[in-house]
Parts: sequence; C-alpha cells; structure tokens
Amino acid sequence: MRKYEDRFALARSSTDILPIFQSGRLASFIGVEGLHQIGNSASVLRNFHRLGVRYITLVHNKNNRFADSANDTDQLHGGLSTCGRSFVGEMNRVGMIIDLSHTTEAVQLQVLEVSTAPVVFSHSSCYTLCPHPRNVTDQVFAKLKANRGLIMICFLPELSKSTTGAGSSLHTVVDHIMYAVSEVGCDHVGIGSDFDGMLEGPDGAGDVSCYPALIAELLARKMSENNVKKIMGLNVIRVMAGVEGVARQEGLQGRPALYDQIPRIWTPEQKRMLLDQGQKRGLSAKTDL
Repeated sequence: MRKYEDRFALARSSTDILPIFQSGRLASFIGVEGLHQIGNSASVLRNFHRLGVRYITLVHNKNNRFADSANDTDQLHGGLSTCGRSFVGEMNRVGMIIDLSHTTEAVQLQVLEVSTAPVVFSHSSCYTLCPHPRNVTDQVFAKLKANRGLIMICFLPELSKSTTGAGSSLHTVVDHIMYAVSEVGCDHVGIGSDFDGMLEGPDGAGDVSCYPALIAELLARKMSENNVKKIMGLNVIRVMAGVEGVARQEGLQGRPALYDQIPRIWTPEQKRMLLDQGQKRGLSAKTDL
C-alpha cells in the first residue's frame, strides 16, 4: 500500500472506509485466513488486532485447534472446540470480525449461537443452488439474519454454479446474490469474489472489470440502486461498525481478557533444587514454582 498509496489505503475502522473511497482510493483490510496462524495464543490475537488485522477466518483447508474445516475429510471437534468457543468470545471483545468461510455447518451454527457480534462469510455462496460443502445452507441463513451478519458471494466456479447444471458465469453469480437476498434480505449480502484464490473465474466475471456488468445485471433484475450500494460495500461498513460497537460495550462492561494457559515446566525435583539453592543464598520464594 505504501508503494501504491495513490490507489490504496489501509482501513482500520468502519469510519475510515467512506473517506478513503471518496478520495478515489480503495479501502484495504488486513485479514488472516486461518486462526491457526495466531500460534494458539490469545496474546498474538490481540497483537494482530493492534497491528491492523480486522478479520480472521476461523479455519482454512484443514481442521485446527479451534474449529473444523469444511475442506477436511475428518471432523475433529464436531464443530467448535471448547478452546474455539473461548476465542470467539475474545474476538468479540477486541473487535475482530469472525469469518466463517471454510468452516463446517456445525461450526457456523455454533458460532452464530454464541457470538455477540455480527459475523461474515467473506467468500461463500448458496448451498441450495450449488451443493458444495463450502457453501451456506438455508438453516445457517436463518441464523445469520438474526446475528445481523453478512454473506459475501464468492465467484469461485465450483461454488457459484447453478442447479440447472450450467457452468459458472456472471449470471449464475447474480443468481446466488439474488437467492441470498431472498433468504436474508439485502442488508445481509455482499460481494466476496476471491479472485486471488482461483486460476480462472466464471464466464464474464473473471476479474474486477466485470463489476459494472454485475451491477447492471442486478439493476436489470429490479434491485433498487440503494440496495445495490449496500451489496457493493455499505453492508461491510455496517457489520464492521457493529463489531466495533460490541467491543466498546464489552469494554464498558469490563469483560476480562482471555489469557494464555502456560503449563508449569518445573518437575518436583527441579523445584526442590531451586528452592534449596535459594535458601542457601538467603532467598525466599515469593511465588509458587
């Protein structure tokens, strides 16, 4: 972003986004795809947030300590682990957006049950139209609306096909957008293309140059300009502001931070040796070894 600061700017809060857009630049977020990248440490999670990370996908293509992946063949936890539930709470507390793309349906339902803040699917589509394990089911949609969250429709060809058996195209991507709107409403749908995660995009929707045609197709399907604006970006701002609001509220309520559990490393023999050496030097132990 420093190299191309005339085109991009880092967005750290919901209030950064529109001023960046109005300056003619793209508002950019830092995200982490897979909670395993925090090294199983709540302290690292908090430091990521201090450094500007604003959303984390709970898993990527493999299960981790926190949750099961829709891409993994075996389900390790049956959804969220106990540790994963604790980290959902900590992400709510610090204002980190929870991304449920790549998770199993069980993880999604459990997170939607316990999260006090809105969540996102940063790059997923609709299971009813394309029954892929990475896509979102109607059961999850029902919970997502109540959570005030957001599904951002993915353009990956294997996720954005149609029930007719036709290949993925600009029109099938819009089919997924319209289906999601029918399930959760325009306030809860966005665009999550994932162009960097594919070798080839759908017909007519292979890169960002397709967006004018995408908008034209939404308008042709009788979507209002106001709702198109929501889907193209305003809903992201709403969710980010909601997550920030929950973090402020939890701060006012004094919710305690999640601390790393550090196992005791001294064996009984080592403890005795340390205490003996300390006593010989006239020292006393102030804490329990």
